[in-house]
Amino acid sequence: MQFLLIHQYAGNKGDRAVLLAMVTMLRKQFENCKIVVSTSHPELWTERDFSGTDVSFVPSAWDFKRAKGPWFKFLQSVHKYTFTILRECYLKNIRMGRLLANPKFFKALKASDIVLSVGGHHFTTILSKDLVCSINYDAAVATSYRPTVCFSQSFGPFEFTNPKNRLFTQRILNKCRLLMPREDNSRRELDAFGADGIMPTNESVITLGNVVPEFTPADERAARIGIAIYCAQRREPDEREKYIQCIADFCDHATKLGYEISFFPMEIKGTPPDDRGMIREIIQRTRDGRKVSFHDEDMTSADHIREVAKCRVFVGHKTHSTIFALATGTPLVGIAYHPKTQEFMEQFGVGQYAIDDKKLTSDILIATFDRLDANVSDVSRSLHRRAEELSARIQNDLHNAIAQTI
Repeated sequence: MQFLLIHQYAGNKGDRAVLLAMVTMLRKQFENCKIVVSTSHPELWTERDFSGTDVSFVPSAWDFKRAKGPWFKFLQSVHKYTFTILRECYLKNIRMGRLLANPKFFKALKASDIVLSVGGHHFTTILSKDLVCSINYDAAVATSYRPTVCFSQSFGPFEFTNPKNRLFTQRILNKCRLLMPREDNSRRELDAFGADGIMPTNESVITLGNVVPEFTPADERAARIGIAIYCAQRREPDEREKYIQCIADFCDHATKLGYEISFFPMEIKGTPPDDRGMIREIIQRTRDGRKVSFHDEDMTSADHIREVAKCRVFVGHKTHSTIFALATGTPLVGIAYHPKTQEFMEQFGVGQYAIDDKKLTSDILIATFDRLDANVSDVSRSLHRRAEELSARIQNDLHNAIAQTI
């Protein structure tokens, strides 16, 4: 069996962990399957990411820069118009993949038995106005030719200014065989949007807790706090200043209590949203920078998660940084830029330690941490039990989804 995994963003460590989780589950359930991954930057993947596995990478369907020949050179010159052309054809049930998709993507698509849309918060107008982006483009091409399942994703909100783009998105989602949201808010968004074929699941990265050889309860770990910030969020200069100072104030509070601080970048080094610059600014603001460090070099997803599992407590703003902590039984304060973070933590019974980032202050962050710090032993063991339970459920959900689709 051959799978094509689409919507894989290469530069974000959360999305990279999603891919590791998916490949691991598929290999376990379909031992001799072939996996092809459509990704934003195929060159960012190396042998060490999937050592010993038969995983290959192709560009996305809307990527004409990586396609050869005069036709695709022409399409690149009129790139912004190709979305409209594909949309109009799709709405009229005219298949245009051979002409309007990267040829490597199209070849992998035609060779596949099933397409899995994987990754994070893809189908939403938060990140792309009217969803005019490769998410809809690639999904339209995929659903025109092969059965497609959106597995373990967040959906919505859906706020459109162009009625045709709304209809385009609705048609794409309804052509998918299954839509498998990872939290209740997404299920409600899909219901309100008129989508069919909804089968809830949980976050796929939870299954990666097993990359840690042996669970160590948090109270038996070294006095270390891991932190993952969110720097890609659009902020006014004064908002950015307040955010940096807030995290620096928290670091000062934690180091006074005897903790060491370790920042975990969640973007690949050198990519546009690289968070290392802001991390350095935060460290410079702390009173004792000797107790504050960061992981400068990129780690594989498995190594990254194993390092999180060494922390006694974690503070996560990026979504998958909180998932890494939940999956490894690491007590955490989750800073939520979207309701999904709150919901993930509620699924694990620790919603009281989530903070809406619109309300974030150093006082609130410190107070929430202090409450958590007093309960790390019970919280850690509870998270570990819940992660094992959900991991088994997610793997069963994937098996059932594929069985229903093929």
